[in-house]
Amino acid sequence: MELENMKLEYDNYGRMKYNPFFHSNTGKAWSREDLQYLIDWYDVIDGEEMSFALERTIGSIYTKYLLIKKRAARAAKLKI
Repeated sequence: MELENMKLEYDNYGRMKYNPFFHSNTGKAWSREDLQYLIDWYDVIDGEEMSFALERTIGSIYTKYLLIKKRAARAAKLKI
């Protein structure tokens, strides 16, 4: 599919909806490298750039990051 003819759709928040051309990793397991990239770069680049880098939707990136933070907070609580 050519990029010029591709119809891009956005949600109510202005985030690009799933597009197989850009989000080829959707539905696949997260690799350790992808998770490390997410953790290292989350506060550095915006969601759209992260989406292109990881080939996942912005929503899935936000969801995964929140899950990681929640697990880290629980683990920290257990160490107290």
